[in-house]
Amino acid sequence: TWIDCMSKRIVICGAGEVGTHIAELLAGTDNSVTVIDVSPDRIAWLDDAVDISTVTGSCTNAEILRVAIGDGADLLVACTNQDEVNLLTCALAKHLNVKRTVARVEHRVFFESVGLDYAKCLGVDGMICPDYSTAQAISRLIRNPGAVAIEDFGQEAVEMQELNVSPDAPAVGQTLQLLKMPPRTLLAAVRREGEAFVPSAATVIQAGDNVVLVGHSDSLSAARRLFYEAEETPRQIVIMGGSPIAVWLCRRLPRRRFRVRLFEPDRARAAELGDKLDWVTVIQADVLDPAVFEEEKIGQADVLVACGDDDEQNMLTCVWARNKGARTVIAVSGRSDYLTLLAQIGIDYAISPRNEAAEEIDNFLDHSPLQCISTLADGVLDVYRARVGPGSELLGKSLAETERSSEWIITLVRRDGSTFVPEANDVLAPGDTLVVVGSHGMEDRLESLFDSDHES
Repeated sequence: TWIDCMSKRIVICGAGEVGTHIAELLAGTDNSVTVIDVSPDRIAWLDDAVDISTVTGSCTNAEILRVAIGDGADLLVACTNQDEVNLLTCALAKHLNVKRTVARVEHRVFFESVGLDYAKCLGVDGMICPDYSTAQAISRLIRNPGAVAIEDFGQEAVEMQELNVSPDAPAVGQTLQLLKMPPRTLLAAVRREGEAFVPSAATVIQAGDNVVLVGHSDSLSAARRLFYEAEETPRQIVIMGGSPIAVWLCRRLPRRRFRVRLFEPDRARAAELGDKLDWVTVIQADVLDPAVFEEEKIGQADVLVACGDDDEQNMLTCVWARNKGARTVIAVSGRSDYLTLLAQIGIDYAISPRNEAAEEIDNFLDHSPLQCISTLADGVLDVYRARVGPGSELLGKSLAETERSSEWIITLVRRDGSTFVPEANDVLAPGDTLVVVGSHGMEDRLESLFDSDHES
């Protein structure tokens, strides 16, 4: 959900799909929004369609930036289709009294800071990659068989999963205190017979419970096996289209648990992907060819993901695969207005890169010390993001020294660019960002606990 932030001055550089989508979402709020673009036609369209300010020109031109920024801005989002332009624009904006800057980048070398921390060197506060965010959202849907709900935190480092406890799972009948969880994993919540609660050391795990696990990706599989007897046979994943989204997605699917086939009709692109993704079976073919569809048994796939560049072709592929027996079909749509339609024609999940990018920008707009970011049980348990302020009563104490609450539990800590699941000896520090599972409606209590200097 887009958070309606009060009285923010926001500059958007680039009126392409992502920039326009963000501008449209912000136009109805109390924010002051200005869009810069080199295309007079795009600017003219925005002037007619959206209630915002516009400036025509290059965002790398300091004079153009000064006109858009004025005396200063709270946030600048550089989302042109050129990574280098976006990075340079953010660097310039920092010298023109912009508090926070966000650059859209597509190349892995920038997004993952290969060889150099570009964001730090250029003073960029955050980077977003819509293709990566889209792949991450898709992988959340397919990585974990048996999962009821999944959230990701910390760019691949940590995952939150909700799954059903199978009758013969090792954890059944054991208390949480005696259950030997792998390092950096924890049990955050239990749902049982309509009741949801934060477990205590004395909680006994029962067959049929829904448990919420949090852990580092490399250790969570071991934790899952305590609660859920997963199938040993790798799941069959079919990806249609060799787009950047497909590449990011392949990197998010562990080869020990998935057999991935990627279909790309272009010969040169297929050869390139075969070299780049050596654990993936890359096939130079069009899955919409009936002969290919039948020969490759696409209808037997556990999951089919259509992430080509053509929305209509993605839709057609998913509908065809569903009718032929594919268990789950997922379509990528560049047009967010297609999402409702896709659900109506039998497509299980539809993902929009523009929406994913907008959700990331949302995080940079909200500076409140506490946010409710998800729910585990409507009206019972929520997931909060909290900032640790300098006056928090928890500072200087290890989590073992902190009084155990039956209403909330810290599941994740972000500090200095790293993300980890806390253990008993960890100590909170000012500036830490936490993910907390807690009872519904306890925002005031948590805000006071973690940021007592904050004034409502």
